[in-house]
Amino acid sequence: PDGSVVLFGPQNLIAGIDTAGAGRFDVGPPRDDAGIRDYGSYAMFDVGKILVAGGGDSLDTAVVIDTATRQSADTGRLNVGRRQHNLTLLADGSVLVSGGNDDGSELVSTEGAVHTPEIWNPATGAFTVVNPMSADRQYHSVALLLADGRVLSAGGGICGRCYDIGYEERNGAVFTPPYLYADDATLAPRPTLSGVPGEARYGARLALRTGAGTRIERAHLIKLGSVTHSQNQDQRLVPLETAQRGETLTLEMPRSRDVAPPGHYLLFVVDADGVPSVGAVVKLGQP
Repeated sequence: PDGSVVLFGPQNLIAGIDTAGAGRFDVGPPRDDAGIRDYGSYAMFDVGKILVAGGGDSLDTAVVIDTATRQSADTGRLNVGRRQHNLTLLADGSVLVSGGNDDGSELVSTEGAVHTPEIWNPATGAFTVVNPMSADRQYHSVALLLADGRVLSAGGGICGRCYDIGYEERNGAVFTPPYLYADDATLAPRPTLSGVPGEARYGARLALRTGAGTRIERAHLIKLGSVTHSQNQDQRLVPLETAQRGETLTLEMPRSRDVAPPGHYLLFVVDADGVPSVGAVVKLGQP
């Protein structure tokens, strides 16, 4: 968010890249004590805060990197160590961990496919196991947040080893996070949001409408992503300042293109029960 560039993997260091002039590579402190986290995954879940989990020899450790200080801190441990998995920001600000293998296989494992997703809570640092998937999601698999708050999990395969063992998942599935359900297992009522413009300038204030009697606890932008090799190249969550008066909700867009690079985002609001709205696509800033 200060406009600099940070490198934090797969090698075990946190380094800065100065893009001025001929450029400079500034080696910083070790990221953690995990060694190389190749085919681990990461998610920028808050401004300048990055969750890094798994990778290497199917590690079960995770850290949070603070880009302002170039330091990291341990967070909770994965219930299942894994590599070749994906981390996906969810509509309520938590992070889904899906797929991968638990035996350190470089590309794909015949015995160690992990079918158990987990959800990381940024408030507590805990990883919680959720309902299992039915298909192997290892090398070249994808996991993308959908506008309705669910996650598309698909693919897997396309490598020499994959061809040798016949691993090629030409299919997809949709994961429904627990936040879309009420305690009685029916779908929870969702907050609504209307009047969202298709485009917004930096620093703009948006006056939107919510449903009667709905209390909005928070709002954020989640940038549309693009996934390959366990990395979602552009996903990030940007919290928004909010003010609510009756059914009118005022949101203030980010002021900095470093905090929120120009492009398309999903705008979500989350109610007092932790249930997110359907996301609205907003084009932020100028190209």
